[in-house]
Amino acid sequence: MKLKGRALKNHGLLTLLCLLVFLPFTGSVPLFDWDEVNFAECAREMVVTGDYSQVQINFQSFWEKPPLFVWMQALSMKIFGITEFAARFPNAICALLTFNLLFYLGRKLRDENFGLLWVLCYAGSMLPFMYFKSGIIDPWFNLFIFISLTFSRHWVVPGDKGSRPLSPIFTGVFAGLAVLTKGPAAILILGVTLLVSVIRFRSLKKINPFYFLLALLSFLIVGISWFASEYLSGNTQVIKNFIEYQVRLFRTQDSDHGGFLLYHFVVLLIGCLPFSIFMLRNIKPQFGDSVEMKFQKRWMWHFFLVVLILFSIVQTKIIHYSSLCYFPLSFLAAAAICSGISWSGSYLKILKGAGIILSFIVGVLLVAVSFIESYKAVLIASNWIADPFVMDCLKTQVKWQGYEWIAGVLFAIGSIGLFFARHLREIFIRTVILITGIFLTLVLMLPKVEQYSQGPAIDFYKAIKGKNVYVETLGFKSYAQLFYTERQKTFFSSRLQNYLAKSRAELNKSHPNEQYPVSTLICNWMLSDSTANPTIFVCKTNEVAENLVIHPNIKELYRKGGFSFLIKK
Repeated sequence: MKLKGRALKNHGLLTLLCLLVFLPFTGSVPLFDWDEVNFAECAREMVVTGDYSQVQINFQSFWEKPPLFVWMQALSMKIFGITEFAARFPNAICALLTFNLLFYLGRKLRDENFGLLWVLCYAGSMLPFMYFKSGIIDPWFNLFIFISLTFSRHWVVPGDKGSRPLSPIFTGVFAGLAVLTKGPAAILILGVTLLVSVIRFRSLKKINPFYFLLALLSFLIVGISWFASEYLSGNTQVIKNFIEYQVRLFRTQDSDHGGFLLYHFVVLLIGCLPFSIFMLRNIKPQFGDSVEMKFQKRWMWHFFLVVLILFSIVQTKIIHYSSLCYFPLSFLAAAAICSGISWSGSYLKILKGAGIILSFIVGVLLVAVSFIESYKAVLIASNWIADPFVMDCLKTQVKWQGYEWIAGVLFAIGSIGLFFARHLREIFIRTVILITGIFLTLVLMLPKVEQYSQGPAIDFYKAIKGKNVYVETLGFKSYAQLFYTERQKTFFSSRLQNYLAKSRAELNKSHPNEQYPVSTLICNWMLSDSTANPTIFVCKTNEVAENLVIHPNIKELYRKGGFSFLIKK
């Protein structure tokens, strides 16, 4: 990968811009339940215990995810301390690598303008931008998958040029890293995408079997390294639980995350505005494309549709499951812009109109959120929101500065303006305005939204950190109480350990195919057994009355926002 002087300078400038955009304010907002706090707590417990071989949550084995991303966060916490910034820092580095890779591939495929466009289409979409400012696992998983697929083209598809002897090795290595990041979903995505491409390009007979074996061997060496280590260490139950969880995730609605069939299509359409609309221009063939560009478009469409269809079939619907689509979506959007900015023709006019309307609606909603304190009393009194927990969350008093609306206005100006751009220079300028709007949305508005959604609970956890108080959630799942109170392993006294062992044995007899979260068992222990320290429970306000009836040995201390704080008598 040799870079000439100008290209090297451009990569250096892009790296600097990534650092300026994705590092500031990264730790200014508390981590969000569940995923962000979940991974951060796993990393914190690694640092606290010094045990880096296993992933733990609540100082118990956690089999839902492999350890690679948690290792990254743990390393970050060793450097920066146990903070929100440290938990999110790995994804800032991922942004730096991702955008440099897109610029390099785009420049190699066409020219520097296309490479820059690809970067801007990716960064100029709300959800992709937001994920690089988060502490979730998906940006690294997606990057490893994309790199693996990029190298696979060099030996899977006939006629493609590349460093063939090394390409299958890199294909397997990065596929293995993806498995170590999130699990066997990587195998399914890569396998189906390659199978579809082989069928569509009729290249099965032209694949060198030696290259296939190289890819498979390098994948096995990397991908099963941690699993083999656990097996040889005698931790077979962790592997068994991991496999069962992955199967359950695919077949059932896990963690109450259900959704309709077109859920991910809607998520991508709205979350990646306006470039999701530009991508749809590529449904119709574009004149003037080179042979390589036509081939690359077909390849990207295979990639996009495989991911979209697979996660539409999966019963669990979580917003970031389809985030792998950001790579082909941004590429196809950039290709559509380079093929021509004109919107003539009935189909393109309909697309343009839909894009303008949707962008305007999103901009108006962002502006409306910034003025929520002005009309929330009317909203609460109207009973328009059916969820009582959400209604109580809105009652939280949050101080807005009065200029947060600027983010929504810039988003609308940049997004709508792109549909009226005549030249690439206008595209670049208006995308920068759009990215500025997204950045300000995260910096100015997200902290306020967090105060409504979980602020009172997080503030409480921070206030009792380091005090001799037991705290646990009652009736809802959370990891925030672990991270923000900095629970230590000494919490698990011999009495609690004995209770957990006895409870698990009883549950295995009565419900052998079910897994009970350790937090539920701890909560039962706190309610039933005498504890050495004051015991406080946090529950949602809409469940207070029911819990007070079921558990007469607790009473309410106070409530704030959507949360009630109860103490054991």
